[in-house]
Amino acid sequence: MLNSDRRSGPGAASFGAIIENALDAVVIMDAGGLIRAWNGQAERTFGWSREEVIGRPVAQVIVPGKYRQAHVSGMQRYLATGEGPVLGQILQLSAIRRDGREFPIEIAISTAEGTGRDATFVAFIRDITDRVAAQEAIEQKRQEEADALHQRRAVETAQARQHANRMAELERLKTEFMKLASHELRGPLTIIRGYLSMLTDGSITDPTQPFEVLTAKANQMNLLLNQMLDVARLEEGRLQLTLRRADLRDLVMDAFQTARPLAGPGLELTVDVGPVPLEAMVDANRVRVVVASLLDNAIKYSPQGGRVLCRLEAHGDVGVLTVADTGIGIAPEDMPRLFTRFGRIVTPQNSHIDGSGLGLYLCR
Repeated sequence: MLNSDRRSGPGAASFGAIIENALDAVVIMDAGGLIRAWNGQAERTFGWSREEVIGRPVAQVIVPGKYRQAHVSGMQRYLATGEGPVLGQILQLSAIRRDGREFPIEIAISTAEGTGRDATFVAFIRDITDRVAAQEAIEQKRQEEADALHQRRAVETAQARQHANRMAELERLKTEFMKLASHELRGPLTIIRGYLSMLTDGSITDPTQPFEVLTAKANQMNLLLNQMLDVARLEEGRLQLTLRRADLRDLVMDAFQTARPLAGPGLELTVDVGPVPLEAMVDANRVRVVVASLLDNAIKYSPQGGRVLCRLEAHGDVGVLTVADTGIGIAPEDMPRLFTRFGRIVTPQNSHIDGSGLGLYLCR
């Protein structure tokens, strides 16, 4: 039964039964802060039997050490002024069990009888560990959802920014292509129009005479257009490879025949593909463009009297293509720019040579 030295008689027995069977822990203390009553739920909540706590300071039994001084100061203030800010309030605080574990409680304190130093206080205490854990779980879930939403929005923002940058880059690339097309195609077109004009006005009587030059300029324009289309597909992520088994010798010879008319007089152009078939799964069109681009680059930068060699050979099960020339060469510090888009290396020695800066970029 509930122990108290402040009540007796039938009313006290009824009061004690109510307190004893309360669902909350009930602790009754005097103005000195000593425990005068301790119900069964208090025993189960805090782990102390009533015999162990009756007469002991409540601050030493259930108040965590870091809050004890505030508890004592509050009691002293009440005795001195009669004011108790916590009285009649429902508070969420911390308490300690017998084993020293701290846990959350909900507590309501009121005066039962008397005033001043004769006052008796009743504290109704509820262990809210499960409630706090549930609230923390809900809050954690909300935080996780908020973090996930923030992450999604950050990803979406980054993707939108990346898309915008990509669109801006494609727009810039389109502008570069237009400039490039107008500049690089103007030269071959001018020559073709010139020969057509001479054929028309009779200045050239033999229509086969300009055939080689016209073929070379048409091949030059076709190569440039193929390069531009491949770069556009590559930048837009639409460049697809169509693989089939092919003899690399045939593809190299096709590219060689395309580039051959581009060689000026006095330039020795040689191809060596060997007598043995060298088959591989490749995109034939892409291989032709790459080889033609390498040959075009070598021809452009090789002077009259120079040599350009295109060799295909097998190293084990790997085909190796070599394009070598006796051109003006490249400074070591310029090598990293060779295979970049529009990465032309212009020097006083080659400033007169036209070029798109796309051929080696596609070869990479």
